[in-house]
Amino acid sequence: MESRDTKKDQRYIPRWEVSNRVLYHVQDEKSQGEARTRDLSCAGLCIRTDGDLLSDKKIELTIYLSQKRTIRVQGRILWTRKTSEGSLAGIIFDNIQPEDQDLILDYAFAVKKDDLVKHWFKGWDGDQAPPSSA
Repeated sequence: MESRDTKKDQRYIPRWEVSNRVLYHVQDEKSQGEARTRDLSCAGLCIRTDGDLLSDKKIELTIYLSQKRTIRVQGRILWTRKTSEGSLAGIIFDNIQPEDQDLILDYAFAVKKDDLVKHWFKGWDGDQAPPSSA
């Protein structure tokens, strides 16, 4: 089994380590609450919560990119894990709107520009064409 860090390095769209407010509601359950992002990407996120969430459940999320800007997305809980910082849950977004992906990218570029540029141009020294993904 690969470590999470190894998988993270292989993603085309990186996850940015951020701590944003998230409101969640697990579909078909009474489980709802508030959490914080541990990381965020255009395809999913990891949240840290005091509650217990179960894998393979549908979840509705309101993610606060700022005090004035939120996005609402639906997803599925892929994994959960207890840690010293609370319960973690990895969530993949279902059918996220392109406009919401753009908002996440804009947000990430504003707060983590260097991380984004380093990830996309990893291995490129600037004197040659960027590495091919083929």
